[in-house]
Amino acid sequence: ACVAGSQPFSALLKPLREGYRLGDDFHFHFADVSELIKQPFFVALAQADIEGVVLRVDKPRLSPNYHRRGDDLIAHLVAETVSHLALPVLARGVLLIDGSRDESVLTQKIRVAVSAKLRASGGGRLKRIAVRPAREEDGLQVADMIAGAAASERIRNNTLLGYLRGKVML
Repeated sequence: ACVAGSQPFSALLKPLREGYRLGDDFHFHFADVSELIKQPFFVALAQADIEGVVLRVDKPRLSPNYHRRGDDLIAHLVAETVSHLALPVLARGVLLIDGSRDESVLTQKIRVAVSAKLRASGGGRLKRIAVRPAREEDGLQVADMIAGAAASERIRNNTLLGYLRGKVML
């Protein structure tokens, strides 16, 4: 999932953390968050000025002719996802990837793939691409929550995406 907002995501998550007395450092992770928090989280997202794209991939079903593996596959999928964001979002954007800061090879592959994809599609350019642990970045936590809902096999979780109709493209 790739998500962009007109305001810092911390402004969106702070009231949720305070309202549920979760603490300033609470990490929203779809698989770990209580069912009681998921719906209010998505209701809050519905009120925010956000735009997002979710690419759902069933990796085992990829064609055998699909040669990309590992970091190359991740870079390709990130580039595909980012390329669906609106140009004004890209022009001011910083792409943060959930991961360890020392993933320099992956970061470089993502930079190359995203730049090539955006150049080929006549798109814009991102200001910066960096890898950060999701625990440190509210925007990555928002992307994780959206991706978790999209990837879930439980219909109750999938319906959470209905709150984001018109904001997040699947």
